[in-house]
Amino acid sequence: MSLLAAEPAPVLTDALLWLGRNSLGGAALIVAGLLLFRAFPRAFDARWRAAFGFAILARLVLPLAPESRFSAENLLPSADPHAVPKPSPAFLAELARPAPAVIPMPEIPELALPPIPEPAAFPAPLDLGFVPEPAANQTPASQAPAVPSPSPARIPIRIATAFASIPLVAWLAAVWLAGAAGLLLAAALRAIRLARWIRHRPAVGDMRTLRAVAEAERLVGLKPGTLRAVIADGIPGAAVFGWRRPVLLISPEMTAAFSDTQLLGVLLHELSHIRRHDVLWNWLAHLVLALHWFNPLVWLAVRHFRADREQLCDELALGHLPPPQRRAYGEALLSLLQSLSIPQPHPARTAPSLAPFLSRKNEIKQRIAMISNRKKPLPGVVHALAAAFFLGAVAVTFTSALGDEERRAPEREREPARSPEAERGDRGGRHPEADQPGRRPAPEA
Repeated sequence: MSLLAAEPAPVLTDALLWLGRNSLGGAALIVAGLLLFRAFPRAFDARWRAAFGFAILARLVLPLAPESRFSAENLLPSADPHAVPKPSPAFLAELARPAPAVIPMPEIPELALPPIPEPAAFPAPLDLGFVPEPAANQTPASQAPAVPSPSPARIPIRIATAFASIPLVAWLAAVWLAGAAGLLLAAALRAIRLARWIRHRPAVGDMRTLRAVAEAERLVGLKPGTLRAVIADGIPGAAVFGWRRPVLLISPEMTAAFSDTQLLGVLLHELSHIRRHDVLWNWLAHLVLALHWFNPLVWLAVRHFRADREQLCDELALGHLPPPQRRAYGEALLSLLQSLSIPQPHPARTAPSLAPFLSRKNEIKQRIAMISNRKKPLPGVVHALAAAFFLGAVAVTFTSALGDEERRAPEREREPARSPEAERGDRGGRHPEADQPGRRPAPEA
């Protein structure tokens, strides 16, 4: 049996179709966002890019997309298996020709068949003189020769036959499930290892660092005294671990090398992650990535999603600092980029349970460029243009294609009225009275 011969489960088929359609819709929104960011870099700041990231996550898990004429799926060919190709004009003209007069066929007399003779009596069975052997003389079942067991050489053939009988949809679902489970299991194990490692880290006892943490809590709006701060060797700068009970990880090298202003800026950045629940969003983005792990554009979108929220936390931290101290924040980023060796990949960057201050080197350079090129707020017209592009991209990607009847409705309206001859041609070129035997159709006026 071939892979396509077996009938797959309808629920499994519908689930894979839903996954594929959402992955295509999300990919279209990702491409639209990347093109808009490249064409209008100043209009789409960190806030708009983060909004695009949230919209992409929502599109990838959208349960149902409503039909719309503005959907990008209308550009795709119809997938109706019962769709009939439109006939050519020459074929329609041939059908529109009037049919010739119908000549009645002569009646064929009924043939008289000869009667079937009765079958002769079957002869009696011949007596061959055979007498069955008594049951007492038969060989017992225990002494009967054993049935030979199947040859070991045929076992792989039977296994291959069993695997070949599995539907193709089941194979695809198994491969997808293995990839999704692998990503989620790896993230869970990484979070467990980090939690065990953090549990044995000593608490921060430096009064200078504790005062900076308290000041950052006050500026961000967190309840003072509820955040646990620990010393974490190997973490680049600082990071936040966890969502429900966040833990602030502080590198001792950073506290020794940074000034009070630089230390406050880094802590403001990390506490902004707590304020915005970025660790929770990391987990949600990783869950969406596990669902669409086969789509490379989703990997790119999740990476940009985290990088955009890092820049958004930079802007929030700079907003809490006076203008003379904002330069020190950029110098802190530059100092960490030059002094700390960030291995590739670093667990602080790959773990969804962690929101680090540093990530990829190229992303750090973009953040430094954003801080150095920080200018006055853009006018409202630019934000209105960005909003229009954003809503347009959402409108064409959050909807599905129209049905085949709705697609063909404008074409039917543009078609000219059909003549009676064409209508008769659609019925096979026959006059309605021609179907009655023995009657000639009346001549047309």
